Parts: sequence; structure tokens; C-alpha cells
Amino acid sequence: MNKLILSIFLGILAALNTFSASSIPQSIQINKSGEIINGEFSTSFMSPALEKFVISFSMVDDTNISNIQLIMPSGVVINSENASNYNCNFLFFTPLTPQEHLISLEKSLIIELNNVTSGNYAITGKASGSQTLIPISIKFPTSKINVALTVGEVGPNKKPISVGNMFPVDVQLYDDGVPLATAKASFEFVKDGVVVSKIIAVDDGSGMDFKASDGSYHAFFIPEVEGEYTVLVRINGTNLNGERFEVSVDQSFKSILQQVYVTGSVNEILVDLDKDGYIDELRLEFETAGPFQSTGFYYNRVTLETEDGTKIFAGNKIDATNNKIFVTFKGEKLRSLGYSGKFTVSDFWLDYGYLRIQDKDNFYTTSYFEQDSWERDDLLYLGNVTFEPIDSVDGRFIEMIDVSFEVDTLPAAAKFGYSATITTVGNEHVGVYGNPDIELKKGINRITFSIPAADFAKLQSNTALKINQLTMYPLIKGGNVISKRNVATSELYSCWDFRGCSTAENAIPVAVGDEVTSTGKAMYIHVAPNDYDGDLLKVSDQKKDNFGTLTQWSIHFD
Repeated sequence: MNKLILSIFLGILAALNTFSASSIPQSIQINKSGEIINGEFSTSFMSPALEKFVISFSMVDDTNISNIQLIMPSGVVINSENASNYNCNFLFFTPLTPQEHLISLEKSLIIELNNVTSGNYAITGKASGSQTLIPISIKFPTSKINVALTVGEVGPNKKPISVGNMFPVDVQLYDDGVPLATAKASFEFVKDGVVVSKIIAVDDGSGMDFKASDGSYHAFFIPEVEGEYTVLVRINGTNLNGERFEVSVDQSFKSILQQVYVTGSVNEILVDLDKDGYIDELRLEFETAGPFQSTGFYYNRVTLETEDGTKIFAGNKIDATNNKIFVTFKGEKLRSLGYSGKFTVSDFWLDYGYLRIQDKDNFYTTSYFEQDSWERDDLLYLGNVTFEPIDSVDGRFIEMIDVSFEVDTLPAAAKFGYSATITTVGNEHVGVYGNPDIELKKGINRITFSIPAADFAKLQSNTALKINQLTMYPLIKGGNVISKRNVATSELYSCWDFRGCSTAENAIPVAVGDEVTSTGKAMYIHVAPNDYDGDLLKVSDQKKDNFGTLTQWSIHFD
């Protein structure tokens, strides 16, 4: 890429802005065309004083242009032979890379003039071929004048451009950031190559101009038929230095048949399908205006947002004959957010087929909803697990350990089954317990199962127990299943508290010199061999020092 092309590219890139309804100011440019008459063409334009401008001529294969001349305001004629004498460059350019296509999409002749003086410039040349017009584009990448074009309504309640409905077109004109009111704007609305309406606007506060000297130029248009249109805006005026300039911008838009649109009012419908007092569905029905189509489908997507920014989405495909725009959010999904409060409809869009007809933001806030008002499962696990040792009648041993947990159920009376797998904390299997058929009342229920002493005694060790796996299931079709792992862990149990723990590391002492560790529970031990009658001695009292070490035992014959 030579130095001229690189210079042009950098200038265009610095000034480039995508032209859209978002009204982003862009550097001015002029689109002209020279009509070929008797093999010659010409056009003219005005330019303020600036660093440079760039002229490009698009060239097609069957049309040749030659003898191009740029006539200065002073009358000086510049051509390819003497261009270097006037800080001017002529170049035939063929775009090869995506970056070069920013300069021109086609083969072009490019003229760059530096140190531009203000005034009227003329372009002349010769042409042969099938074309009747030579397209000419003049760009002013260093100009302080900027223009922004907006077609159609803006804001959250904007309506699509439709047949029979008036819509605005607005041009904002600035000179070095200052609103420029010293211009005249011509708006031409073109359909299928024919100008169907032309409006002249000035910035003087009269007629359709709402406020004088704010740099705004307005026009209003009513499409009579559907389809593609183009609005071409030509602006002539003087800049803040009193120099004449001109601008031309254009934008295409599509007019559709009149369509339905939502107004902003919403009806909240709360649906309790199973009559259990909890909301199964939140249905939002949007108030509409305008006609529904008689065939086809509408598509919408709605975003609900919590006060902390969490978002949930729902969409719908709606037959046009329903004559309603609505969306449904599932209660269980809303409950899963763990949120109590109001929701904002932070985003809404509506399509008819593949055509976007409305896009709205932050236009409605719902009623306040408690998190517990939404639909829930018939069975909820609450936890609150307990391990309770149950002593034998004589109080000498632990006969079993009762394990219990709480659940919350909705039906007034329903049957469930459950199973609990118990292991040691080291994952040694103890047993599986449960009940395949229990009846629960509505509300909170405590479920209890027992671990027999024999199941603990067979471990022959001191250990804590844990619920490794808990599964609970309804005996009715369609209910939910609870499945949880590593649910809860008990306290440490001493093996010698259980009948049958005779060979464990911490088993009941039976001989002189046997040692055991107490867990704080009253314990029964055999006396030494000189206890001829075999009575048991009961340790009924213990004392510890400040470090928790047992220092005194009180025993008596049972």
C-alpha cells in the first residue's frame, strides 16, 4: 500500500462512524454524479478551508474516464500532469484487501488535495461506455463539521415505520461541537428510484422546527406503500467561519404494513394450576395498539430482572389470530431465584415472522412477590437431622441409634418411600434403612429410623456415623424425588457402649490391666479375678483436671 493510499485510509478510518438510527455524528461527505453529455461530464461542490479532501470516481469495466480536471476556486486547473505542483495527487486504485475496501469498493480514480481553500470547486472529464452518470464521492476526513441522521422514532416506546403512519427524520449538524443553524436541508424520499416527497427544512423555530438554533433540521414522512425507501438529505450552509459548505447523506429504511405494538401497560395473571395455593405461572399480557395480522406468527422475548441484577428470560410463539401478546414465566423457575421483591421488564422485543417490529427497555415493574409464593415441589427436604442413642432398659448399653430428619409436604395426605445408607466417617458400610410406604401429613413431618446396636457392634471400633445417601420418593405419579449425599454426621460413639462389642480396641475391660477410654457415659466393667461373685462395678462419677484428664473415679457394686 503506497503512502497516498495509506494516508487516505488512515484519514477515513479516523473519521469512520457507522451511520444508523443511533445518531452517531460522522464527518461530512458529498455524493455527486456527473451526467455524461456528448462524451463529457462535470459537477461542482463547495468546500470550507481545511487540511484536505479526497475525491473518488468509481470505474466499471465497460466505462472509461479520462482527462480529469479539478478546477480550483481561483480558476487554476489541476490535472494528473501538474498535480504535484499544487499539493495534489492523482491515483488509479484497485482495492485488494478488506482495509482498502474502506477507501473504495471498486476500481477508482482518487484525487487528494491538500491545504484546501474555501470556495466552489468544479470537476470535469471525458467518459465513454454504457454509463450515463459518473458517481463521484468527496470526503472531508479532517473537517470539523459533523452530521448525524436519525430515521424513525427513538426511545423505549418507539414504533416501527409502517404504511399510513407519519414518522420523523432528523438531522443534527455541528461545527467543532457547536450546533450549526446556518444551513438549509433538503429531504428527498425515494421509492424505486422515484422521488415521492421533497421537504426543505431550516433551523429557525418555525413550521416543523421545534426550537431555533439547536442544529436540528426536521422532516416528517408518511409511506403510502410497504417496501424499501431511501431518504437523501442534501445540506448547504456556512460554517462558523462564514465559509460555504455542502453535505449529502442518505439512509435506507423499510416501511411495513401497519402492525400491532405494545403500549407499556401490562396485566399480571397469576395461575395456580393444581390449586395448592402456590403460583404455577406468572403470565404477563401486554396491552397493544394497532392491528394484528390475519396470518403468520408473532415471536417475543421478555427479560425479568431482580433488584440485584439477576435476569430470567422467557419467550413465546404466538399465532397472529390470537390477537394477544403475552409471555409466561414458570413459578418453579422464579422460586429458584431465591428472591422476594419486584421484577423489572428490562428488555422486550417483538417480531412478526423475521421482521423486528418493536424493541423496548425498562418499561414496566411488576407487583411485589414473596419467594415462597411461587410453585414448589410436593416434597421439600428441610434437614434438621438428629442422632439419638436409645439405652437398654437396664441402662447398661445402647440398644439402638434413632436417626431422624424433617421434610415438608404439600398434599393433605400422601404416601412416600425412603431409604438411607449409613456408613462410618471412613465410608465403611453399616446398613441401609428406610420404609417403602409411609404416609405424611401436609406440612412439616419428622421421619425416624433406627440403627440396631448389632450393626454398630460389628464394626468393632470407635467411630462416628454419617448418612451417606438419602433418597425419598413419592408413591404417586409425577411427584419429585429427593436425593442427597453426605447428609449429616453423628458424634463419636465408643464401641464398648454397645452390646456385642467384645473384641474391639476399646472393648469392655475384663482382666487386670485392661484399659479403656471413656466417652463420658456411665460405664460398666468387670472387677479383677478376685471378684469371685462376678458382680459388676459401676463407674458412677468422674472428675477431670483443668486439662480434661480423668483424675478420679467413683465406683460401686451394682
